[in-house]
Amino acid sequence: ENEVLRGTLETLDSELAEKRDSLNRQKLERDVFRLENTRIKAQSGIVTNPILLDDIEIQKEKRDLMQEKVEGLRLRHSQLIAQMQRMQHELSYQQVQGAMLA
Repeated sequence: ENEVLRGTLETLDSELAEKRDSLNRQKLERDVFRLENTRIKAQSGIVTNPILLDDIEIQKEKRDLMQEKVEGLRLRHSQLIAQMQRMQHELSYQQVQGAMLA
């Protein structure tokens, strides 16, 4: 009976050792995956961070508004230049007319 129990104990010890080794390998694999996951998250932080995504969207909206404002100012500038040229032309015409009358 002791021999049978000793054989069973050896079998159980053997199985325990295999499972312990398997558990250690699985923990090592898990640690490798965790490190890889951390590295990937660090590299793609901007893409997945909701706060940064919101900030990017706000900055894009501000940029679009400023571009519209710049375009409006450019249009106003060209209108003022054209108005100034017309006034200069009219002034020089009036000066010529005044000189001819004098």
